[in-house]
Amino acid sequence: MSQWEISGEFFDSCNCEASCPCVFLSPPTEGDCKGLVSWSISSGKSGDIDLGGRNVVMALYAPGPLTEGNLRVALYIDDGADGQQMEELTGIFGGQKGGHFANIAPLIGEVIGVKQAPIEIVVDGKSRSVRIDGIGETSIAAIEGHDGADVTLTDTPLAFVPGGAQTVAKSSGLTYNDFGFEWSHPTGKGGLMAPFTYQG
Repeated sequence: MSQWEISGEFFDSCNCEASCPCVFLSPPTEGDCKGLVSWSISSGKSGDIDLGGRNVVMALYAPGPLTEGNLRVALYIDDGADGQQMEELTGIFGGQKGGHFANIAPLIGEVIGVKQAPIEIVVDGKSRSVRIDGIGETSIAAIEGHDGADVTLTDTPLAFVPGGAQTVAKSSGLTYNDFGFEWSHPTGKGGLMAPFTYQG
């Protein structure tokens, strides 16, 4: 029996061209990969602690292929989380509580910060957006494939949502300024979205 489980919507946006080559274990388009990875948790618990309704964002910088590690990340949890929720979510997304993030944790060279902030995530049909108040924002929309169907990737070698289908998207730009990083990406860069369920 799992000690914790969370479900909701995942999406990301980075400076790579669509689709981001990092998920195929290829080098980032521009040599490095910098982006925002967002999770809107619709339901979940860790023990008796309710985690539903919380938003989490990870700012991620990879100096080269993600599998080579040395990632620098900052973790943001929405300011509606209480102390217990903050502790549990920090442990889950930091990999200390097992599950999928424990597989990602060895790739992280430095956690440059963890903080609470107002986070607004909008999930609207085939579009997703996130805004961390005063820090960063991005929005993505699904690419329309043949006959209007979504373009999807399944079972990529590297994934924040392993095993399931991820919808390929393009962003309308990205900005981020915190912890010494300042990014500004033009429109049309890569993004992915998918429902998620994690447990550990």
